Amino acid sequence: MNKLILVSIACLIFLVGCSNEKVTKTPKKEPVITLTSEEREIYNKFSLDLKEEHLKNLSPLSIAKLYINAGLERKYEVEYALYTDRKNYVRWSKEDHMKFPDSDRLNKSIAETIYRGIEQATFKQKNDFEGTLIYNNKGFQLIKDEDGIWNVGFMPIQ
Repeated sequence: MNKLILVSIACLIFLVGCSNEKVTKTPKKEPVITLTSEEREIYNKFSLDLKEEHLKNLSPLSIAKLYINAGLERKYEVEYALYTDRKNYVRWSKEDHMKFPDSDRLNKSIAETIYRGIEQATFKQKNDFEGTLIYNNKGFQLIKDEDGIWNVGFMPIQ
């Protein structure tokens, strides 16, 4: 009986090994954005105290990535703090922002649709304080505040 089981197992292994079928793995999707170690460090510091001085030397693309990351991590205070505070560009208050329903918030599916490819964006500066990251026929608006730091424009996707 034991020999029959061993022979059966050996035959099964042989047949599986000789199979022409290829085993395909589902490719793992890359994240929509990836923060560099420097961006992650700055994001972590900024998340703790929301002081814009941490953002001082970041590029417009890095600011956009921090904003997207905050939305995906559901850190809405951080997300709001990345918006511009330039006069005449503010569209709603932090209090209103915190009340937005989950259905109006960023999730992985929406991020896939809206932000995939942003890391290859080209930054076009319109004037001294307005600019847009251009990618996949989309634009992500940024505003340089009076302190010289780039921030996200309200409703940044155009």
